Amino acid sequence: MSAPPQRRRRILVRKRCPLAERRRVDLVRKRRQLDRERAGLRRVQIWLSNRALEGLVTQLVRTEKLTDQSAADHRKLETALAALLEQQGLSWVR
Repeated sequence: MSAPPQRRRRILVRKRCPLAERRRVDLVRKRRQLDRERAGLRRVQIWLSNRALEGLVTQLVRTEKLTDQSAADHRKLETALAALLEQQGLSWVR
């Protein structure tokens, strides 16, 4: 069931950010992105099957790089996966 019209209008009329503020936020975001690229970092999005991801999480937990609780935290899991891929990639560059 959809929301009543009054509530739908209220959602659409939320406070709008002034144009100058949006430009400032965009510039800050772009500057951070350029800083990361200058540092040699790249953002990569990958799709993994549930089974593959489960195997990687199991590997990180068994090697004690993550605990069961921290494996449930999305940010900590992504950080651990990035470190694992970084280590694997660097071992093949040498």
